[in-house]
Amino acid sequence: MQTARERFARIADSYDRGAAAYAQMGEASGRDWFAEPQRRLRELLPPGARVLDIGCGPGLEMADLRELDLDPVGLDVSRGQLQIARKRLPSAALIRGTALTLPFRAGTFDGVWASASLLHLAREDAARGLAEIRRVLVDDGAFYCSIQRGSGEGWTRGDGVGAEVWYTFFGEEEWRGLLAAAGFSIRWFLASEEGTLQKGASGWINALAVAE
Repeated sequence: MQTARERFARIADSYDRGAAAYAQMGEASGRDWFAEPQRRLRELLPPGARVLDIGCGPGLEMADLRELDLDPVGLDVSRGQLQIARKRLPSAALIRGTALTLPFRAGTFDGVWASASLLHLAREDAARGLAEIRRVLVDDGAFYCSIQRGSGEGWTRGDGVGAEVWYTFFGEEEWRGLLAAAGFSIRWFLASEEGTLQKGASGWINALAVAE
């Protein structure tokens, strides 16, 4: 049985090897889908709020958050993705790491953005990852996440990566329960079948929550 460290090492290798292709896919897909959750997140935060982007990839959504007068900090397990993000945002704070051990003090961030990144946590690690996110958020801090809906988990070919990546799919009530147990109050919850899905997933789950 793989440890979380071993899983993330393999995930990082896959995203490193597919970094350029993944960035190109993101650029070609457009930004319209992210407009509503970004707007909703922004409404809960003051101008200049510090926001952690977990799984920032090539920095596309960090750039979006900057345009909304937020101050994003990028975190990703892939060095290749961070190198591309650095070229896109030369002055940005970019850090290598995972959601399981966030290298920040408690209450560092006003907000957290985790778009299609927490689905790389194994089911057994999901509660730990959400607890870490709550730890680094201020009280009443805002947290947006998107994951894929389903019940399975395992290695499958990653979207736009060209190599296998670990995915975990969660049920709607399962994800609501995990958020509540971690100390979050849900403000917006949307289940959708739009967008690209991995094999075995039946849709997307989007949630915006506030740290209690």
